[in-house]
Amino acid sequence: MKGIGRRILFQWLGVMMAGLLCAAPGFAQTTLVTCPGTATNHYTPGLTDSPQLIAVNANATLGPCVGDATVVSATYHFGGQGTLSCALTLNSVSGGTTTVTWQDGQQSTATFVRAVTERLPIGDVVTTNELLVTAGRYAGANMTFVATLVQPNLLACMTPPGVTDAAGPAVMTITSLQ
Repeated sequence: MKGIGRRILFQWLGVMMAGLLCAAPGFAQTTLVTCPGTATNHYTPGLTDSPQLIAVNANATLGPCVGDATVVSATYHFGGQGTLSCALTLNSVSGGTTTVTWQDGQQSTATFVRAVTERLPIGDVVTTNELLVTAGRYAGANMTFVATLVQPNLLACMTPPGVTDAAGPAVMTITSLQ
């Protein structure tokens, strides 16, 4: 049990650190809403030790949200592709679309700006996606989505089909620049 507690602590520390690193330097930001939750990534084909073009589908269930009394929860979906591998510490995802559906049925559509991936000493991966909300609720705001993806079987990278799924804690934050 002690090892599991440390793993969870490292995961949440990774999520919070990555969120702090992505704040725009020199600009004051106002947090509009923050939603913690859990994320699941699906990779096609699976991640292996060899870099290859991989389609990524990320889904998250988020809530309870704080910062905006009209927002309670949301679902998050990202679809994109990139050259990915278990061995790369900096994976690149090019393009992709994100849709957030809020509990009241309203949506936010966001375009991908960049991603930063950090591998933790315990093998888990912290992925920080920076996006721009282009339509719907919070249009014009910045979105940051940070997920700590637990790697339960590192040996899967060495054998077919590779790592096809990873899941873990996540947090989505929407901010506006002042």
